[in-house]
Amino acid sequence: MTCTLVEFLGELEAVGYELVDAFCQERINPRDSRQEVYYMVRFQFAKQGFISPSDNFSKRANTIRAELQRVCETTLWRVRAYLNPFKSNSEEIPGQNAVSINLEVRQPLFRPDGQPVTARAKDERGKPIGDPLPLQPTHYLRVENQTIKLVPA
Repeated sequence: MTCTLVEFLGELEAVGYELVDAFCQERINPRDSRQEVYYMVRFQFAKQGFISPSDNFSKRANTIRAELQRVCETTLWRVRAYLNPFKSNSEEIPGQNAVSINLEVRQPLFRPDGQPVTARAKDERGKPIGDPLPLQPTHYLRVENQTIKLVPA
């Protein structure tokens, strides 16, 4: 199952969330014998006015948001989402939740030369059929009625 977030960021902001922090960490895959480096990136959102971004983050927020939007528009993902209680100073705040959305197994929609990535459809036994076609999502991550949903494409 592949998911697109092409509309998600705008919808999240429309229901009152703002990007308040971003974090990037270089990692090495321990299961990869080549010890190749990859990057883990985390974007944090909070209800507007509930948590203020730091001054340092605020200076870079527009650039970070634009990059996040680009990633949402050019890549398909496997998505895992968690709804957690929100805590401040180790105290749970009643009625407030933190949403963790983990994007894993990235599938770029475009090659470095700008051409779309293509693949052949598979039959019920997993055998390729037909001509290669541009990758398409099976689902959209959407915000509907203040609820995050996985919607079939």
